[in-house]
Amino acid sequence: MGRSNPVVNRSAFLKVAKSFFLEHARGSDKDSNSSYLSLEWASTATDPHFVRWFMGFAANSLLPKKEEEEGTKAQRQMLQFTDWAVGQTTK
Repeated sequence: MGRSNPVVNRSAFLKVAKSFFLEHARGSDKDSNSSYLSLEWASTATDPHFVRWFMGFAANSLLPKKEEEEGTKAQRQMLQFTDWAVGQTTK
């Protein structure tokens, strides 16, 4: 069982943007096995679902709200509880 509780912030946004745009734009040969993900940039950039997701991700990570900062505290507390509960079930 994996324990994951990712925090979306400016640092996470920059890592995702760098990975997504820079590394996939370099050598995007479809025959190349160097990349796990191969994209067709024209269809990806014009896909309304991708655009909506990316704009929401950018807004939520670059412009955090006060409620979300409090949510991050609650998120950490919930992860501590999850760690405890998993520990109890594996005893």
